[in-house]
Amino acid sequence: MYTPTNLESYQRQANDLVSKIGQLQQLQQSAPMPVMPTPPLHIDYVQGIEGAREFQSKMAPSSSAVIMDKDDAVFYVVSKDANGSSAPIAFAHFELQTETAPATPEYITKKDFDDFRAELMEMLSRRGDGA
Repeated sequence: MYTPTNLESYQRQANDLVSKIGQLQQLQQSAPMPVMPTPPLHIDYVQGIEGAREFQSKMAPSSSAVIMDKDDAVFYVVSKDANGSSAPIAFAHFELQTETAPATPEYITKKDFDDFRAELMEMLSRRGDGA
């Protein structure tokens, strides 16, 4: 059963909770998000599949890497399992050609349109004559 005393107690508790939620929101907004440093990009280059195999032989077990071919448009995914064995996988890569400018629509001149219209009207009129 609610009594005025109990109701006031519940209201105080609710107000306290609302106040604490507001404080937490302020703390979250004022605390800066940590910025994770980005490791520098390092690309290893090899000469052909033999270079990829040699690179792989020097790798630690349970590791993998992507390496580029110096002379060809190929990259290799090399990895070693826990036993130290695996074969490099070769992939071809090429530059994707993107359109530099959208195709311009073709327009006709007013004279060309008028000529076309006259020709069309003539064809329609001949068709209407039963021809």
